[in-house]
Amino acid sequence: MIPESPIALVGIVLQWSSCLLLLLLCYHLGRIDMHRRMLWTWTAAWAAEAVSITGFTIQAVAALAGHPIDGTRSLRWLDGAYVPGTLLFIALVGIGVARTIGRRTSLRAERTAVLTAIAVGMLATLIDAEILTGTLLIVAIVTVFLGGPVLIIATERRLRGRRLLVPVAMAFFGVVALTYQLIRYFGGALDPSGDFSNVILLASGYAHALASMIVGAAVIILITEDGLRARRYADEERLHELATSEAQHGTIIESVGEVIVAEWRGDEVEGLLHEQRVEDVVVAEAQRIRPSPNVEDPVALRAPAIFPRTATLPRPIRRDGRTSQALLVDDESAARSTLARIFQRGGWAVREAATGAEALSWLLGVDTPDAPAVVVCSFRMPGIGGRELYAHLQQERPEFLRCLIFVADDSDDSPALEFSRATECQLVHKPITVEEVARAVEQVTRGTMSP
Repeated sequence: MIPESPIALVGIVLQWSSCLLLLLLCYHLGRIDMHRRMLWTWTAAWAAEAVSITGFTIQAVAALAGHPIDGTRSLRWLDGAYVPGTLLFIALVGIGVARTIGRRTSLRAERTAVLTAIAVGMLATLIDAEILTGTLLIVAIVTVFLGGPVLIIATERRLRGRRLLVPVAMAFFGVVALTYQLIRYFGGALDPSGDFSNVILLASGYAHALASMIVGAAVIILITEDGLRARRYADEERLHELATSEAQHGTIIESVGEVIVAEWRGDEVEGLLHEQRVEDVVVAEAQRIRPSPNVEDPVALRAPAIFPRTATLPRPIRRDGRTSQALLVDDESAARSTLARIFQRGGWAVREAATGAEALSWLLGVDTPDAPAVVVCSFRMPGIGGRELYAHLQQERPEFLRCLIFVADDSDDSPALEFSRATECQLVHKPITVEEVARAVEQVTRGTMSP
């Protein structure tokens, strides 16, 4: 159904252009940003939306150019992509929003949703019944664009600030899309005179374009914020490691400097320092001066009398010879990445979980040989957070309670501190630092509390 008014035709072209712009923007960001899978989902969503209205757009451009195309004899195959493309767009938006707010869905469920949307859309197109088609589109829009924001706001207890942009933008898009579909497929029954229907059809393209841009802007702002937070964590970790390394090198040089100078000339020492290989030389010299009972152990080479203690994690080797495993539970991917780097650089095996439910499911079924030595869990998460995870483990797997370390941010610092004191669980704070994690892991692995 192509309106004849030039105003409405320009709106269709503007709607298609906004979809194409968002497609290109998400695709570009997906090639350079760490949230590639999420951004490529949004790229596919806007591509589906653009394809669904390509036939209408070509006819609108032709009409504006003064050469209208008869839809009954040409471009019927493109017009037929409207319903499958729109349903696919709605399904992909649902998947993209779930990823954007930190909900992890299985690939099988995502593929099922996508294939179902395409199959149902093609079937509705073949049947060519306006009432059925309109009902399918309205149900899909209400479920994703109106039901989705309600579910997000109801379950995301940490939802505030910029994170509210996504559900609000979705709700606005849902109202616009729902109004348009109601008028398009049920306009005759809802508005017999047609006056209101004509106004809606004239403004629908512009409203769709505006709503699309708002949704795209909300998603990009949220992804940019997460990326900045991840870079901040990485920078803080890098600065800390640099400061630790410099302090360690300074102590090494001061402690065994006389020995080095006695055996090497000063210019050779400077060359080693310039090539940043002084630590290897000093470790070997320290081992010669103060032999360790276990020469195979690189940690034992750093004798306490010569090398002061630094912020490093306890050794990940268990008594049975297996490598200790850490389970990291946080709905923020940036925080999980920071923790994973800290543990992996300490030689630990790492398992990640994006939700408390995922972590609890694994913990309840894990065998004792594969059980984690440490469980680092964000105190506040959607659904099952730190409190809920502790309560479930207390009832079903109490042996894991001594392994728990909670991670708190500014918003839940006081409740988390009170809960950690009551349960005698360790607590670290965001932004995450190596010192705090090392201190907490040492207390957990020793089975004692810090004073």
